[in-house]
Amino acid sequence: MHQKIMETRIIKTNLKATEQNQPHFPPQVHAFAAHLADRLPEEIYPQGFCNAAGWALSDVKKGKSSMSQTSLPKELEGLSKEKVAEIESHLVQLARAAGDEDITAAMRAALGRKPGN
Repeated sequence: MHQKIMETRIIKTNLKATEQNQPHFPPQVHAFAAHLADRLPEEIYPQGFCNAAGWALSDVKKGKSSMSQTSLPKELEGLSKEKVAEIESHLVQLARAAGDEDITAAMRAALGRKPGN
């Protein structure tokens, strides 16, 4: 539990730095990233979750049928297909709730990365 609290504090600190250092991201991207950081499943590290989500949803948007058919980064290897599907569903709900169409940019903002990196 203590580790989860520390991880959440770290990612929220990174989000604040992202807002200051990358003002070219629209406000809704930062809002989505903060929204995501508040709702990370406890069993997955924040950056691993954001990274996997960004790449997997990017693949889904390119026409691959589901997140479970994409290659997941090492942080999510070993998860069951059911758990991956649950994560995918959770992310789609968050993205819709935040009203942010550019999911990949939001995930990159959560990681403090610039577009294209």
